Amino acid sequence: MMPIQALSQRMIVTAAIAVTAFLVSIIFLYETHTPSTAAFAAGSVMTVVSSGSSADNAPSTTTTAPAQSELHIADNGLVLLRGVRVVSISGSTIHAQSAWGHSDFTWELITGPATKFFTSKGEKETLSDIAVGDIVTVTGMLDQQGGDPIVDTEFVRE
Repeated sequence: MMPIQALSQRMIVTAAIAVTAFLVSIIFLYETHTPSTAAFAAGSVMTVVSSGSSADNAPSTTTTAPAQSELHIADNGLVLLRGVRVVSISGSTIHAQSAWGHSDFTWELITGPATKFFTSKGEKETLSDIAVGDIVTVTGMLDQQGGDPIVDTEFVRE
C-alpha cells in the first residue's frame, strides 16, 4: 500500500498538469478566435485584417510577401488603416485602396495643414513625397458625409 504523502503528491502533480493543459487549450482557442467577429457583433469596434489574398496580390515571381492590410474603426470614428495602396492623388486628397479577399475598399483621405507625413523610418515628409503605388498607414477621423469612406487624416506614414 502507498503512503498517503506519496498519494497526495501524485494527486497534486496530476491536478497541476490537468489545470495547465486546460489553460493552454483556452489560450490557444482564444488566440485562434477571430476578434473582428466578436468586435463587430458588439458594435463598438470593427477590425479587418487581410494578408493580401486578392487577385491584385496573386503570387508573383518576386520573393517579397504581399503587404498586410489592416483596418480599425472605433465607435467614436477613429480610423487606423495599415497597408493601403495609394491609387491616385488629387490636390490634397489621396485615394487609397485596401483588399480583403475579393472585396476592395476605397478610401478618400483628406489631408490638410495639420496632417503630418512620415517616412517608414519616422522622418518627416510632405504630401508631395507620396506617390501612386505607395503603401501607407493612415490615422484620422471618419467623416460620414460621403459615399466612399472619407477619413480626415491626422498622420500618413509610408
